[in-house]
Amino acid sequence: MPASVVFLGALALGIAVRAVDFLNCRSLGLDEARLAVNVASRPLLQLLRPLDLDQSAPPLFLWGERLVFQLFGRSDCALRLLPVAAGAAAVALMYPLARRFLDDALARLAALIGIFSPLLITYSNAVKQYSVELLVAVLLLLLFERAFRREGDRVPAGALVAGAIAPWLSLSSIFMLATAWVVLAVRALRGRPGAMRHALSTAAVWGVSVAIAYVGVYRAARGNPYMHRFWELAFVGPGRPGFLRHAWKTVEDQVWGFVAGDPLVDRTPYLWLLHAGSVLVVNLCLLGCLHVLRTRGRVACWWLGGPAIVTFGASMLGLFPIAPRLTLFLLPGLILLFVAGLSQVLRRGRAPVTTPGLTAAAVVLVLPLACLSVLRVFSLEPSRHFQRLVTELRERRRPGEPVYIFARSLPAWIYYSTDWAHPDTARLRFLIGRAGSEGGAFENARSRGLVRPEEARALDSSAAAPGELLGLPSGMEWREVQEHVRAEPDSGWVEVERRRIEAAAAPGVWVLASAYYARERELFAALERDATRRTFAHLRPGSALVRYEFGRAASSRESSAPVNRQSRSSAWLGRLRTTTSAGR
Repeated sequence: MPASVVFLGALALGIAVRAVDFLNCRSLGLDEARLAVNVASRPLLQLLRPLDLDQSAPPLFLWGERLVFQLFGRSDCALRLLPVAAGAAAVALMYPLARRFLDDALARLAALIGIFSPLLITYSNAVKQYSVELLVAVLLLLLFERAFRREGDRVPAGALVAGAIAPWLSLSSIFMLATAWVVLAVRALRGRPGAMRHALSTAAVWGVSVAIAYVGVYRAARGNPYMHRFWELAFVGPGRPGFLRHAWKTVEDQVWGFVAGDPLVDRTPYLWLLHAGSVLVVNLCLLGCLHVLRTRGRVACWWLGGPAIVTFGASMLGLFPIAPRLTLFLLPGLILLFVAGLSQVLRRGRAPVTTPGLTAAAVVLVLPLACLSVLRVFSLEPSRHFQRLVTELRERRRPGEPVYIFARSLPAWIYYSTDWAHPDTARLRFLIGRAGSEGGAFENARSRGLVRPEEARALDSSAAAPGELLGLPSGMEWREVQEHVRAEPDSGWVEVERRRIEAAAAPGVWVLASAYYARERELFAALERDATRRTFAHLRPGSALVRYEFGRAASSRESSAPVNRQSRSSAWLGRLRTTTSAGR
């Protein structure tokens, strides 16, 4: 069978995997829900202002999401339409991009690695901007490589316009623009006729666009105290103690995220393999740089490795954090360098890479990635069924019955419980205010050490949101790189929340929770111990909807049918344990 046919079949399979994940219509995860609330609650012009719920995204991406929301409604699938289209287009362009720098067979191998990368598939189906930034990076690289191929030519108008628009669609495009401008600056320093004028005019056009976008949109996120604390450790600062160890962990996080599809997946059983694999990947990328430098020239080598160098330089200056989802746009160039380096290992002397060698490399590298991608798509995500639980709560909840919303569930609760055709703006403002980093129900709040009952007063059911009891954060803060700051809930959290839930019961009370950490299910154990009875329980992977009753009325109804509460609770908590979320 011709190699081109096999490649096209693999590309079709990769796009099909993304389509299946898209059609699953998973419920929104935590960060997805935060962004979706902004998209649903704001008109176009207000999306230019700093976003609620500690979010930041490029304006043109937000406008696209808002347009989709208005055309197709609040469907989870609709909100993922732009990301999945961008992700599919990016991998479809991997082969044309690779052919600019590698031989045909090596270009196919590089494209296959990108097609089946679990990380690229994961963020192709997330209501975030990362796959759009990946597509913008690929398009800019294709455009700039062709536009600047012949020295001495003026910068084409298309490249100028694309560079001016890109920062409004992708924050990371700034690093692609910097990479391209270095090429122009080097030509100017060599004294090429007109090169200095072209470099300065290009810097002016792109620089003005970047400056306006930064001041008007992105600066707010940089000035957010919570965002600063959350990302602080993700900056690769040379002045930080243990700089080299921290920098190497950043590299390992990138490699692990690429293979696992999510850097939060437990890596403990594979640490030795991760260490060795990271060393291998770095060395192959360096070897690939030498190969491209020797065969295609310095400019080609810079196109592939330059964005990573510029990005890490910005991180060292404290301007950009390094995390797998934020640096998704670097993967196409790094994959090409990796494959170029691998080809040198597979060569025998000066002979070209043989077909059996490439076939073996494809089987060893691509087949495991394809299997991981398929398994990940068909595995159950922590927040997969949350929307169904909200719908079930609406159908079963009696008038006047309160519902306790777990802190990490609040953004998704806001999105799914709001009638976006006729939103209650007072309720919406109240809930958004409480769910942000300055609000009392912010799920990733710092540990207080000891939780006091008075903390909950502002979160009890109010006139703005009657019957909605907002959960206090447990203090199990999560930060990028460090991960969990505290491994268990704050002292007193379980008892304070148990008392609040019991006091709100009339006599029934609903508890809605999702994406909870293992130690946070101690709250359920306390409720199981003290509730008069549990009348309803629906468990989904990573989510739970439970109705408890407290008080004499419930006790009298239950007295005619006594049960063994200890055995009942133990069995139920055993089922709950299998649904606990391991990450954010």
